[in-house]
Amino acid sequence: MRASKRPIERAPASKPVGYDNPAAATLMSHARPLWLSDYSVVFWLEKAMQEAPSVLDIGGYVGISYSFHEYLHHPEELQWIIYDVPALTEAGIEIARREHGPGLSFTAELNSNIQVHTVLALGALQFSEQSLPELLSRLARLPSHLI
Repeated sequence: MRASKRPIERAPASKPVGYDNPAAATLMSHARPLWLSDYSVVFWLEKAMQEAPSVLDIGGYVGISYSFHEYLHHPEELQWIIYDVPALTEAGIEIARREHGPGLSFTAELNSNIQVHTVLALGALQFSEQSLPELLSRLARLPSHLI
């Protein structure tokens, strides 16, 4: 089979590439109803929250999975940290401020100040330049649960 002579198509220079830009924060709503495919995540998250209500949501966008907390029984001291690229983090902080998300925070950096019981990674790891072990090694301690 011969190689194609067509030029390689690239994103136009005038368009943003990736998610680290303000426009990316408007691609999807930050709140949505539960989908049938969310059942297993909510099931295991419910069990993990009974042990400790702290979640690191890797690639959590501007809080899509945070809406799960409305369906979970958890202590009031919920700590839900969303880790994403800087532009999405900035947009998420604004949404949380505007909508008063209890226990919700955003970060664009993982470090030893972050201590969580559960790590949630829903469809984000394939976009990460670091492996999951590399990401988790930056935390204060390894989480008890990975979902």
